[in-house]
Amino acid sequence: MNNENRLDDNALDNVAGGYVFNAQYVTGADRNNPWEVIDNNGDTVARFANKDQAMGYASGRGLSTQEISWDFLSGLRSAPRR
Repeated sequence: MNNENRLDDNALDNVAGGYVFNAQYVTGADRNNPWEVIDNNGDTVARFANKDQAMGYASGRGLSTQEISWDFLSGLRSAPRR
C-alpha cells in the first residue's frame, strides 16, 4: 500500500468534524466572544463575537458549521478521548 496520501492524526482532525456553540448563557463564558468553535473532543478551538465569524472560521478550516446545544457539548466533553 502506498503511504504517500496518508494523513497523520493531527491532520485528520483538521479535515472534518468540529461544531459551533453559542456560550452566551453559560456561566463563566466570555461575554464579548460567546460563539465558540469546538473540536471533536469538546474543546474550544476559538471564540468569536458573533455567529457569522464563528461559522466563517469553521468553514474556512474544513470544520463543520453545525450548531450544537449545551447538552451535546457536555456529552462530548464527558466521552472518552480518542
